[in-house]
Amino acid sequence: MFEIGDDLPTLFQDPDRMALVQNQVLIDIARYGRASVPVDLMTYTPEDELPSIFILHESKRQAILTVFNWTEKVRQQNLQFSDLGLPLNGHNQVSDVLADRAPIQQNPESVAITLAPRSVRMLKIIDLSIPAAAPSVIWFSAGGTSTSGDVVQHTFTHPGTFTVGLTADGLEGIPFDKAFQISVTGGLDTTFNPEHATRRERQ
Repeated sequence: MFEIGDDLPTLFQDPDRMALVQNQVLIDIARYGRASVPVDLMTYTPEDELPSIFILHESKRQAILTVFNWTEKVRQQNLQFSDLGLPLNGHNQVSDVLADRAPIQQNPESVAITLAPRSVRMLKIIDLSIPAAAPSVIWFSAGGTSTSGDVVQHTFTHPGTFTVGLTADGLEGIPFDKAFQISVTGGLDTTFNPEHATRRERQ
């Protein structure tokens, strides 16, 4: 949305817009690569004109609840966790993603929120009865002296056995760390042979 609707060279001049770009929870949602599910797909009110309550189950431990107010008036929403597919075990913590991230509710079984006209609230809901866990890595393809990204490359200058480390940041705040031994074989002929060189002239 920023690429479509914002003047990127001047984006840094607006602290509120920059806060969205730098919000780690929003970045994690994008990296997670899964869409939120509309809870009120068949039950939204005519004045809303489209669904307004969405839930994203990021893991067994945490979920993101997003509630829109599409109308021109203040709206109240009282949402039961059981209707959102969340456990009612008395160990839920709710915090606001777009404002102060300190918990706004502890051990709730529902959440009541007030939305200004044409606004949105995003709430992070954590089940504290489930310990935070590192992400699981089922496929590894990485290398390099020090680099980051989904796909990285490194050229080794000589054969041998090398240790490659992988760190994957997790949604729940605990990274996955593991070291791998890899064996590099083969080589390239780096000898310069002038007789093999060809000269091309432009015509």
